[in-house]
Amino acid sequence: MEQDKRTSSLQICSDAWRDWINEAEHEGKGTFIKEHVNWMVRPDVELHFLHSDHSSHSNQGERGFNLTCIPDHFLLSNVRPTFLIRHPALTLPSLIRTAIDNEGIDALLTSSAENTMRWEATYYWHTTLYKFYLALSTYPCPSKNPSVTYPIILVASDLSRPEVVRKYAAVVGLEPDVGRFEWAEASAEGKGGVGAIEARMKDTLMRSVGVMREKLEETVNVNCVKEKEAWKNEFGDILGEEDESVGLEDHSQVFFWKSDGVICVSRVD
Repeated sequence: MEQDKRTSSLQICSDAWRDWINEAEHEGKGTFIKEHVNWMVRPDVELHFLHSDHSSHSNQGERGFNLTCIPDHFLLSNVRPTFLIRHPALTLPSLIRTAIDNEGIDALLTSSAENTMRWEATYYWHTTLYKFYLALSTYPCPSKNPSVTYPIILVASDLSRPEVVRKYAAVVGLEPDVGRFEWAEASAEGKGGVGAIEARMKDTLMRSVGVMREKLEETVNVNCVKEKEAWKNEFGDILGEEDESVGLEDHSQVFFWKSDGVICVSRVD
């Protein structure tokens, strides 16, 4: 029953996305969205990931397939993908902090918490979808800039470089000169107009007055031994070990993105 409800919700969202694209095209416009791949995954694929051994994920992902609820023909006709990646050793501590604040530390110590964290933090969804695109006869395909092809890969640290952000905007058909790298902090009214969980998820953004370069560290050259000690100091031995287990396991997926012949043909800079 729960899976049927989720499937129905995903269908409603994908229909709304299709309607939005049709409306934009009718007005002679394009569209641009940012979404987490794992929020688009088919329920059956998600269940397989959560309830099977991880070796089967690796084998299945070698081929690449469309693991989303979005039909192949829609992805081919209406989507030109960009993948934004960041080292799991940098994303996982943030995930744990927000989970502690929103759910309480006891929730993270349950038997299901680690598996859920793997689902949320893994790059399996991204690499599988990336391979799906590369296996198509129409990919790599050109962008607005002949020197850059889809699928495009952006590393989080790229977002601290205005010249790269402006080039990326032009590549995907946005206006490069209207990008903003500084802004006013959200008003008290704006900060208070959301629920507690949403406020916690957005607190860094709400307090910011510009791109926070200190949070966009180099995405690949991360000292995992040093990070491991920092995790244990911050979260204690149990959660620190869990963070290490999930983070280092997924490091191989990040290495895939940086391997020779992959990122060099897709980077914007």
